[in-house]
Amino acid sequence: MPDRPALHFERAGQGVPLLLIPGALGTGAGDFAAQIEWFAARRFDVIAPDPRGYGKSRPPPREFPPDFYHRDAGDMFALMTALGHDRFAAIGWSDGANIATIMAATCPERVSRLVVFGGQSFLTAEEIAALNDIRKISAWSPRAAQAMRAVYGDELDDLWDRYVAGQEALFNAGGDLYAGLLAQVTCPTLVLHGARDPLVPGLHPQAIHRGIAGSHLHIFPDGKHNIHQRFAEDFNAMVLAFLTKPDLSDGCKTRILALSSGTNDKTRKRQRLLVTDRLISIFPTTILNRHLDGMEEVNQQLSALVAQIAASEPNNTTGTTTEGGFQTKEDLFQRDNPGINALKPHILQAVQEYASHVMRQELQRPPAKVDFILWGWAVSYKAGHTQGLHVHPGANVSGVYYVSAPPSALAPGDTGKISFYDPRPRATMIQLPYQVNRHRVAPVPGDMYLFPSWLEHSVSAFQGEGERLCIAFNAKLILE
Repeated sequence: MPDRPALHFERAGQGVPLLLIPGALGTGAGDFAAQIEWFAARRFDVIAPDPRGYGKSRPPPREFPPDFYHRDAGDMFALMTALGHDRFAAIGWSDGANIATIMAATCPERVSRLVVFGGQSFLTAEEIAALNDIRKISAWSPRAAQAMRAVYGDELDDLWDRYVAGQEALFNAGGDLYAGLLAQVTCPTLVLHGARDPLVPGLHPQAIHRGIAGSHLHIFPDGKHNIHQRFAEDFNAMVLAFLTKPDLSDGCKTRILALSSGTNDKTRKRQRLLVTDRLISIFPTTILNRHLDGMEEVNQQLSALVAQIAASEPNNTTGTTTEGGFQTKEDLFQRDNPGINALKPHILQAVQEYASHVMRQELQRPPAKVDFILWGWAVSYKAGHTQGLHVHPGANVSGVYYVSAPPSALAPGDTGKISFYDPRPRATMIQLPYQVNRHRVAPVPGDMYLFPSWLEHSVSAFQGEGERLCIAFNAKLILE
């Protein structure tokens, strides 16, 4: 057991233990000034330490051996143990995010929930170059330099130079800080990031989010590296909601399991075992349903456009599985129409967000650049018209927006519904009673559905008056 120095820490409040871990050269009081009392007032026992060699946790002087992140994690565990907390939530910023994630990965039974922002699980050459650009304190902003001078005085220059040297050594050793440990994090995790962070590129929160199963990612569009300070009100509220959510279906469930052995009451022994259960979803099939409010006028414009096209242009159902009905050409989004102009931005945004979700599920690493080609068409069904089982070849993401629907298609039952079918080829090998192998969706006007283009689906016929009108679309992703 290595010797652990006594760490200085700020402490406030009573309740659920909450560890706040600051960033490089940071202190608990300085880095989390907007969080300590705020969370303390909301029934948390807030502990905000200065890591060894930083702030008031001196001596000893700060050193940066190859394992310093793991060493700091051990220091934090020792502190929480000394304070009587075997299990606690942790929030880490920047280097503190690295320390907190290592803690959750190496001792998952001790970290109940994890919030990280501004950290990275590996180092890149670009980041090392950026650190060298600010290796001299004279390259810092006057405000940042003044704040650190107040803590370290003339020691700041040497301390920061040795920190950068430590990062260079880690990069030269391969650059993996804890990327290989992410899969070992089992607790509910919230990953936050500032889209304009000049120090940590967006690939890092994506990598952490992708590596920790069931984690949640939120981006502050105007945020930089210090989102918890610049957007303290929103940050605190979001983190509080995450920490106090009564039940998270994804993530870990840790409990004491009592086991019995022996054949009768006299010989039976009770064994208490700490177990952590984790539900892992593999090869998931996810559909996005988004409802757009206030689209009545837009839907009227779209209906008029399709009626005009149907009266003046040929039907394009040939070669499709559509039986009856009318289908436009696939150039719908290129037409200058107020309805199209209003709907298209919603579709673009939905495709971007859904594609990001799909890529996190499907890809081993995030692409450097993502673009896509979008095309769409309208399909009008009347009574008795159907569309058979089909997929959308040549695309990655497909979707449909519902413009209008007859009353019978909105009623219970199969009439006029779109059905998505279980894509697992062996799922019905031994079918269970009441097992579901297709999912029906009613064509509610204003609803949009996005799904993988390979997912088989069909449309059933309806009877009676009315028109079932939808805008269908495909997107082919282009990754670099």
